[in-house]
Amino acid sequence: MDRSKPDVRLIHFNDIYHISPQFPDAHIPGGAARFVTLVNEYRNAEQYEDAPELITVFSGDAFNPSLESSVTKGKHMIDIMNSDHIGVDVAVYGNHDFDFGVDQLIYLKRQCDFPWMIANVLLDDVPIAEGVEYVIKEVSGIRIGFVGLVEKEWLETINSLPQDVVYKPFIKVALDIAPRLRHEEHCDLVVALTHMREPNDIKLAAAVPAGTFDIILGGHDHFYSHKVANGVDVVCSGTDFRQLSYIEGFRDRNCGRWTWNIARRDLTADIAEDERTQGLVESISGYMNRQLDKVIGWTDVALDATFETVRSRESNLGNFVADILRVWYDADISLVAGGTMRSDTVYPPGPIRMKDIVLTFPFEDPCVVISVSGKELLEALENSVSKLPALEGRFLQVSGMKYTYCLDKSPRIQSVEVGGVPLNLYQMYSCATRGYMMHGKDGFESLMVPADRQIVDDEQGLLLVQMLRMWFLSMKLFSKWHEHSQNKAVEVSSGVNSWKKRLRNLISDKLHSRDLTIKERDELMREKDMLIEQKVLEIWQTEKVTHGRNHSDSGTHGISPELEGRIVCVDSNGRAIKY
Repeated sequence: MDRSKPDVRLIHFNDIYHISPQFPDAHIPGGAARFVTLVNEYRNAEQYEDAPELITVFSGDAFNPSLESSVTKGKHMIDIMNSDHIGVDVAVYGNHDFDFGVDQLIYLKRQCDFPWMIANVLLDDVPIAEGVEYVIKEVSGIRIGFVGLVEKEWLETINSLPQDVVYKPFIKVALDIAPRLRHEEHCDLVVALTHMREPNDIKLAAAVPAGTFDIILGGHDHFYSHKVANGVDVVCSGTDFRQLSYIEGFRDRNCGRWTWNIARRDLTADIAEDERTQGLVESISGYMNRQLDKVIGWTDVALDATFETVRSRESNLGNFVADILRVWYDADISLVAGGTMRSDTVYPPGPIRMKDIVLTFPFEDPCVVISVSGKELLEALENSVSKLPALEGRFLQVSGMKYTYCLDKSPRIQSVEVGGVPLNLYQMYSCATRGYMMHGKDGFESLMVPADRQIVDDEQGLLLVQMLRMWFLSMKLFSKWHEHSQNKAVEVSSGVNSWKKRLRNLISDKLHSRDLTIKERDELMREKDMLIEQKVLEIWQTEKVTHGRNHSDSGTHGISPELEGRIVCVDSNGRAIKY
């Protein structure tokens, strides 16, 4: 076999979120502009003049979550990925590409100058979101077949998917499509482009006959990995424009077998930033910074949003957010999945900016209120801790209740209290949570209640980020009002008593009417904002959410949420485990 010249050349990457380096002073800062520089090196450098054309492939998750996507709903990433910059040739959908709904994904897909694949998730008997099952590229006489496959696990976490979506097991679909590509389409090389956890990529390689796939290029995990399973190379190429894989393939002319040179490339600080791409990044970032860099509140304590905390134990930020949600809707309890908080950071004491809220809470499914039995709540809590010690997003932060669990026992939940008294399995509780949990996502089937137990449904619910924004923006007003008010209870009561009925009627009966003029709709939106502010005032007046000192420079009270023993992990002897 002649290894002096490869038969195919690929660049593979996956899971990109931030176009600007998140850690610009780090050894591996990454960023889209450096990424384009490296891609262009492999595409245009003199040493590759006689090499086969470079094929660039992407394994999903581009359109969310990020600060940029919170405003653009993913549109900012299109120019970056299209031929003027990175030049992607083929991609597979990832779970976060669906975060803004199927219609928005179709809108984004139509603006891409490359195809998106998803072979095993169907809607109306065709791949969802105008995807395709496979793509065939021919380079230097080599026919390459790409198959797009995803896992079922992440589908269960997406609230925006239609109810009649059909999932087909990825192994079954692989066994159907790959042989067709090999024998009917006469492909010399068959590649599985996937968006699923590495164990499922390994499972795919092990479950299909040798020669089904020549290489598996995966996404969804945020680390770099290269393994061999059942004779098949399985690669995951890092995350967030910080790594890529440069791959050279060599084909044995006698038996058709492929061997690979796979090079990990880190996007280190010594790689120059492509000027054109950096100009685009700066244009997007400048607009975003102007919108999101405004200080809207203060915290007097560090707020812990790290995955290690919010997905495994009580978090003071989790307490604060759960409290806001519960009190906002006057519910008995609230449940906030740790995966709701996406920033994976600790916010130090000081100013809170709009970008902090949006980065931490990027999802767009509304909050809801449902009526659940104690038995259903217990099942939800058991699901919450079922995957520990794995840091899964289903782990619940709570308000209005506390629970104890033990990893060494089955069931794991040992005790539950609601409102200071033991859980009653037959009592009904009002529960505020996110819509995706009400739809049974992430294993929360027990929260899939019928319509007559949906107190606030998807149509009426507000976004969590909207609640938090209104809370912080109202704090300055409330602080000033509190200083001058002589009778707080009287002033509050005048605008709050009929809030629930008025807001429900406003949203359901008026705001969604197709007969409204633009002026009438704007007036109703202003009234809605006023009612929301009145509701925030009610929350503030109850003093159920912890306040810190007043910040004289802004006239705003800081927040100072604490750990309160709402979630306790115990050992097999019932002794609390301290973190």
